[in-house]
Amino acid sequence: LWQCEPYARKQVQPGYSELMFILEGAVTLTPEQGDACTVSAGEVVVVPAGATNAWSSEQTVRKVFCILS
Repeated sequence: LWQCEPYARKQVQPGYSELMFILEGAVTLTPEQGDACTVSAGEVVVVPAGATNAWSSEQTVRKVFCILS
């Protein structure tokens, strides 16, 4: 379980895949190339290893996550 207050993070390129189930709030993931994707409470997203994206949330976000290496 992970929670954060509103914030923005520059683009990072993780060396692992992450599965996220958003419990509360919403987050916008913006890839280096392509369209932004907003994931809201009740939705699941998988960010594959090496996928470069920025994180932006305007509200508190709570998620359950699993790191897949």
